[in-house]
Amino acid sequence: MEPDPNKRPTATNICYRVGYWLEEMEQDDDNEVKKQFLEVDIIKSETSELIHPNDMYASKLINTREITEALKSKT
Repeated sequence: MEPDPNKRPTATNICYRVGYWLEEMEQDDDNEVKKQFLEVDIIKSETSELIHPNDMYASKLINTREITEALKSKT
């Protein structure tokens, strides 16, 4: 990420780009943007299989209900 806030994209710019990508994805033809998104989906599914389930450095969901219930049972 760019440390200088003045060099970062504005919310308007980001909204425009995401809107453009969504429009490209809805088209029937195989355009470059659509190909890149679909390719990333394949790569993402392949790499998620390589992560060990107990790997502490991988992002994963935390079940906060279990934590809350455990804390309540201790009181």
